[in-house]
Amino acid sequence: MSVKPLLEAYNSTLDGDEWGNTQAWRFATAHTLFHIMGECPAEWEYRHGLCFTEDLTYPEDYEEEEISYLLAEGLVTKWDLIDFGNILNINRDILVEAGKNY
Repeated sequence: MSVKPLLEAYNSTLDGDEWGNTQAWRFATAHTLFHIMGECPAEWEYRHGLCFTEDLTYPEDYEEEEISYLLAEGLVTKWDLIDFGNILNINRDILVEAGKNY
C-alpha cells in the first residue's frame, strides 16, 4: 500500500488555507486511527473530544469520509494512515516555524 491516495485526497482540498487543511486532515486521520487501533501514536498527543462518535458509518466531515472510503476500498491501511499522519505532523511543524499557523 501507499500514502499516495491520501496525499492525492489532501491535495484536492488545498484552497489556500494550508494550516486549516493540514489540521483538518490531521484530526480526521487521528480520529479514524483511534477507531481502528483504539489509540494513536503517543507522539501525536491525540485526545478525542466530547463529541467523539464510536460509529464511523457516518463520518464527521469530508476528510474522515474520504479516509473511511480509502480504507473500505482497501486502497490504504492503518499503517498508511500512520505514515500520512506523520507527514501531516511534519507539515504542521513547518507551518508553525514559518508563522503560518493561527
